[in-house]
Amino acid sequence: MLKLISDSVRPILTYVFATMYIAVSTWGVAIGKIEFAMYFAQIGTMVGMMISFWFGEKSALKDPRGE
Repeated sequence: MLKLISDSVRPILTYVFATMYIAVSTWGVAIGKIEFAMYFAQIGTMVGMMISFWFGEKSALKDPRGE
């Protein structure tokens, strides 16, 4: 049980902060405080970082010799 909790901390924190970031940025566009071009650049960067973090780690940990 402790291992399950320990293994779920990083994914949960990633989802919470990404959701908060996207929600606040979307709200900024909705009320006119952020331009759409800036919003698109921010969200695109955030999504790219999340994808590279999750999938890059998996491929970086693979043994290239196949052992």
